Amino acid sequence: MMMKTAAATRIILTFLSLIVAISAVSEGDPCGINGGDFLDDSFGGTNAVSGPGCTLADGSTECYCASIKGDENPFGEWVWQCNTPEETKVEFGPREGKECPAAIPVPKDYDFAQPLCDTAIHPTGLDGDPSCPYHDCDEGGDMSAVCGCVDMAAYQMGEGMAWYCLHSSCSSDDGFCGEQGSTSGSYVRGNAVSVISALVVALGFLFV
Repeated sequence: MMMKTAAATRIILTFLSLIVAISAVSEGDPCGINGGDFLDDSFGGTNAVSGPGCTLADGSTECYCASIKGDENPFGEWVWQCNTPEETKVEFGPREGKECPAAIPVPKDYDFAQPLCDTAIHPTGLDGDPSCPYHDCDEGGDMSAVCGCVDMAAYQMGEGMAWYCLHSSCSSDDGFCGEQGSTSGSYVRGNAVSVISALVVALGFLFV
């Protein structure tokens, strides 16, 4: 009987750790993107960078994977940040005096030269000059993106200025994003229920 009790305790602790792992992302946590990914045409993120915003497991709402305000390093790590009525942590362009193209300038899997732009009139995506947002989350899609006009010489990538877009999803690894976008939140809740059900079954076998 003592062996069964010890085994049951180990199973309970294992399943509890799984539940915590399923529902662990909070505001301020890394979200798998850094500033350098902006310049990588092959990069595809898994967490929403624009759109209606996500609700994370800690209850924070209107959350995005975004660069940190005031971070002067354009290649810095992005984290989950959530807007509130009191504070807008994640801003989208264009600021007054600038303009964003009506359609995303660099669609996903774009197979041509980067479109030209002008940092004098187009958002750069750098701190203080928020990028242009694009998404199809409200139409049931799973694409969110932010785009900026990049001064190529500043990054030793050549001359001139060109549009670059960071593509990601309407989802989050742990949360619910919008009414029509991918529903990781229900996935999280569903998996928690599955874990609990499996726990009940496992314990039932132990105490037969």
